Amino acid sequence: MKNILIVDDEKGLLLSLSDGLKSYSDIFNVLIAFNGKEAVTILNSTKIDLVVTDLKMPEMDGFQLLAYLTRHFPDIPTIVITAFGTPDMETKLLTMGATQYLEKPLDFDVLADNILRHIDRGDSQGHIEGITLGMFLQFLELEGKTCTLTVTSGENVGKLYFLEGDLINAKTETLEGEEAAYEIIGWNETEIEINYSCANKTKAITSPLSFILMESCKIKDEVLEQFEEQETEDIAEKDIDNIQEIDFLIEKKEDETKQNYIEEGYEEQLVSQFKGDYESNAIGIVTAQEKLESFKSIIGFAGVGILTPTGEPIMMLPAGESNLMEIAILANNVLVNAQKASKEMDIGSCKMIHIETDRVHLLARCLNEGEDSFRACSGKVHIHMMLMLSCEAGIGLAKLKMASVIKLLADDFRV
Repeated sequence: MKNILIVDDEKGLLLSLSDGLKSYSDIFNVLIAFNGKEAVTILNSTKIDLVVTDLKMPEMDGFQLLAYLTRHFPDIPTIVITAFGTPDMETKLLTMGATQYLEKPLDFDVLADNILRHIDRGDSQGHIEGITLGMFLQFLELEGKTCTLTVTSGENVGKLYFLEGDLINAKTETLEGEEAAYEIIGWNETEIEINYSCANKTKAITSPLSFILMESCKIKDEVLEQFEEQETEDIAEKDIDNIQEIDFLIEKKEDETKQNYIEEGYEEQLVSQFKGDYESNAIGIVTAQEKLESFKSIIGFAGVGILTPTGEPIMMLPAGESNLMEIAILANNVLVNAQKASKEMDIGSCKMIHIETDRVHLLARCLNEGEDSFRACSGKVHIHMMLMLSCEAGIGLAKLKMASVIKLLADDFRV
């Protein structure tokens, strides 16, 4: 016999539902709780097969109960009861899956059908998952919540910051903003803790939550695809060979690719400074080389390089590839000009560019701890990274990896 737990602070509604569902007593039992605390007590004393819960309750609300379920009972499926005042909110909910929410005022027949559907699905499949992190975030958005989520997956810990229903920032140990959000949402077997205050009100995420969720799914799919391919072939050896097959005819000399808007005297001084400092740090170069090696695991990897802001190559992988170096210098030129253009447009400084052709993807990213977009500051790292991939490569994963690795390189190239 299945046990269904219904949680709502409206006593009259709850008792009415309990009485109405007695006609299904040969299929499932109904247990009731008037808030999240009572629900937790029942969960810890009775095997529950499905939770139906309201979101707005005293003492321990529905979000806190859902967070508790992710930590202690992640396999229990959940139906959320909530009220929505606009057609737009109802439209958004349709994307979540019809069996995941019910709208107040409750339609008794709809509730019974949803309960039976969950029971039938569980019996036929043997296992159904509880509420996902993505679903949880969408409910926070729809309810307009302000809070900080601490998300844990194994040894990984991340923070997601909501302000009046908007996901405004995210942080992991090495990432911040959208890249951190992509990584956190892609974690498996997550546990959630919720604090009803926004501990970081810096708006670092501008994309809507729906876009963040879709991109995270794409990146996760790319990771799975990469894992499957690595089981059948030697990715590193194959992809290093790929770069030799890319036939680029580049006529310009290296000096012609450096930025015209940088004064000649300062440019020579800056390049000399970078070369001297980097070449003297042999241990740092070895460490950086090892960090760049991690890019070889990306499907379609063709090459990666680190350059000064003026386009002076510092290190390349694979080393000694003249075509790769020339391409990196040209890509760096595009990045710097994009930074200049973004400044002129008064939209902030460009951090990354993506050049897509019918043959390759070129990604160039800037790490600048200083305040000047075009000049190095003492004690501050300012480097550019160029990554070249085949046209079949997974771009979402590559961008995420670039954001992580370039920050790890900071100590190796701080001057």
